[in-house]
Amino acid sequence: MPNLIKKANGKWNNSLEFYENPNGSLSVVDTDCQMERVYIIGTTRYLGEYENDNIKSETITSFEQVINAWSNGKVWF
Repeated sequence: MPNLIKKANGKWNNSLEFYENPNGSLSVVDTDCQMERVYIIGTTRYLGEYENDNIKSETITSFEQVINAWSNGKVWF
């Protein structure tokens, strides 16, 4: 069963919940739009504004890195 590790509001006041999953991944759930994205430490993903063509994907090194990107509005659905 996923373990809730943090609740936060995104940059646009959307309600976010962050869960650690039994397999060690992190689920980000936007409860306003009822969408979820999963991150795995060691994988390469985008953690920046999608409109900006200069954003490069980066290696996920921690849950905090993902939580900060979502909470600061760098990533959204």
